[in-house]
Amino acid sequence: MTYKEAGFRAFYRKFVAVPAKDDLKASIQGFPGSETAEYILTYGYIDRECGLTLEVLASAQKTGKGFCFAGADETIRSFIRIGAVAEEECLCIPDEKGELAGRFAGKLELLHRYDAPEEVEQTRNMDFLDGCRDEQCVDDVLVYLTRDGLNPEGCWVRIDGLGDHRITGILLNEPVQDFGAHEGGQIAFFVCETEDRQVVCCSDMNPGRGDAAGDL
Repeated sequence: MTYKEAGFRAFYRKFVAVPAKDDLKASIQGFPGSETAEYILTYGYIDRECGLTLEVLASAQKTGKGFCFAGADETIRSFIRIGAVAEEECLCIPDEKGELAGRFAGKLELLHRYDAPEEVEQTRNMDFLDGCRDEQCVDDVLVYLTRDGLNPEGCWVRIDGLGDHRITGILLNEPVQDFGAHEGGQIAFFVCETEDRQVVCCSDMNPGRGDAAGDL
């Protein structure tokens, strides 16, 4: 599977083997078995600022029965941003018995610092938002701001919560037109479907319409 084809859920909170190509060898420098590694065992998490990221756990070799993983080194931390491997053929490693989770528990525990609020986590399961998401920073969605007398304008918004039939988020760029909202401010938006069945996110910025986050 590739990230481009499978999307973020195939990597998020999953053990994934990434080909140990030359440009990725630096990520396992100092790890046991790095000199002969064919793959890199990683675990996917979401860094809200930098996007889907793969925590490097161990070097690996593919065998006839699956994979052989070198010993873990808890003293070294390394990671790979998904953009570096988005088109590489990667392999998901099932862990039904929790053997890998137990073996690398120390490193996985460190990743709890990236845990998102429960409401944000809920929106990550909303597959109808996928067409609006940034490819790598999946909590960032394209939202069209609308207001009477202005043209609809697309802005990037980082989801931060859920309201009454609305999703809330922080504007990541300054709108060109005067919608009464600014970069760094919180807005609310809703999801709708166009006549050609395309799903889009919209925020009605007209005063008193109830779409501003403070009016929820």
